[in-house]
Parts: sequence; structure tokens; C-alpha cells
Amino acid sequence: MEHPLFDLLLKGAEFSEVLDKAEMVLGNPVAFIDTAQNETTRSVHYPREDMEDKAYRRKQISDEEYQKDTDYVTALSRTGIPQVLVWPHIRRKRLICGCLVYGRHVGGIRLPDIGNRLEDMDMDLVQATARLIGMAYVLRNTRSEGENCLWNLLNNKLDASLVDLHTMFSASIPTWNNLCLLWFIPEYYPDYTSNLPLYQQAFARLSTCMTNYDQGFVILAGDEELRSHQPQLTQYLKDNRLTVGVGSPGNTLTALQRSYDQARCNLQSKPEDWG
Repeated sequence: MEHPLFDLLLKGAEFSEVLDKAEMVLGNPVAFIDTAQNETTRSVHYPREDMEDKAYRRKQISDEEYQKDTDYVTALSRTGIPQVLVWPHIRRKRLICGCLVYGRHVGGIRLPDIGNRLEDMDMDLVQATARLIGMAYVLRNTRSEGENCLWNLLNNKLDASLVDLHTMFSASIPTWNNLCLLWFIPEYYPDYTSNLPLYQQAFARLSTCMTNYDQGFVILAGDEELRSHQPQLTQYLKDNRLTVGVGSPGNTLTALQRSYDQARCNLQSKPEDWG
């Protein structure tokens, strides 16, 4: 039987949505724990007092004991085998299970006792759910080389003296004279990242260099390609209610950073107003 989380992974759902669905599948709130044992995402009904207990317990034990406990839980998580744990100062039992993706430990899930008998849960289902949550986590955090370069550009983390833009973006945009940044935000879709695969497919002919950024998406494309596809883009953006901003073209890092600033300023402009 196909696991209910498969469809969400195929749709590129937001990671929090995957956790909420896992809660429904397992009949228990779920938190994702990274490899440093930090809670990064919790399902919608995860009990607040469980987090409060953790904070309280941290104040009651020494740094040495805390590190020893963290190492112990990490070692258990790496096995990928569900385990029920009881801790002093924690009111609820907890079931933990490592998220293994092709044998690689990428984190784990935690299920607090909410009145269900954790020991009676379907452990095969728990393991299968943990694996798919791990896969969703990896997919969320994996970017192509071009996407990483674009992300670094947007966050001003590239050194102009060391950057060769043609080499940097050759895999994503093979041929270009000038590059241009297009930034768009879905107007009526608050969970915007779940549509990333849809937008990647829609803009694939224009560019494969796209990343989600600041409540929307940024595409880096050749200026000539952008203009040649302008009628189709205008219609697509209108049909999908996407607010768009476009920056001026350029072929240097400084020019692209300026292009991004312009795209941000032009975000309220209409596609037919592109200059």
C-alpha cells in the first residue's frame, strides 16, 4: 500500500505540511529533530507543554549530563529503529525514530505521548513515515549548483573579484550576453513553496536557475530569452495571479545585484509594462 506522504513529496509540499500529514497518518503529533537534536518543525497539534518541559529539564541538569543525553538520543536515532524514552522532568513519554535516507541519518522524528500507548503503535508505519519525512527534509534543503549561486547572489555572499558569471551559471543558462532577474510572488497562495515544482516546469524553457526567496521566487535568465518569451510569460503570470518585478539586464555581479534591487522596486508593476 502506498504511503499517504508520497503524494505530498511528489507535489513538492511545504515541509510543515508533510509534518501535519504525518500527524494524521500516525494519529499523534510529530516534531522533526535535526542531527543536532533541535526541533526545527512541529506538526500543528504538537503540545506546547512538551517544549516547556524540555526547557525546564535543561535548567535542572548540568551541561555534561545534557551533552551525554544528546549523544545517547543521537546514537539511538541513527539506528532508524523506533524507541520509547522516559526522561526525568518530562511529563510525557516520547517515541523517537531516526530518519534514514539511503542509509544516511538526516534527523529524526519525535512523538510525545498524548494518551495513546506509544508502545502499541505500528512501528513499521512509524519507520516508513520517518523515512519519507527525512526525504522531504533532504529535498527541501537540496539546491543545484546554479540555485546555490543564485541564492548566494541574492544574499550578497559572492565576491565580485572571484566570480566568473559565465562559468557559474553555464549549467543552468548555457548561452547569454546579459542576464536579468525576474522576481514573482503568488498573490493568493500563502503556502507558496508547495508550488515550486509547478513553477520550475512552467519556466524551464526560460531558465532552470530558480530559487524560492523572501515569500516568492527569483529566476535568473538571459535577457534575450526573457524578451522572446514575454507574451507567454505575461499570460502565464496573469492566469496564475503572480505579482512580478523585473530588473535591468547586466553581465557583471554588480549589475545583477542592481537588477535584483530594481526587481524588488518594480514588484508591483504589470508584465506588459516591462521596458
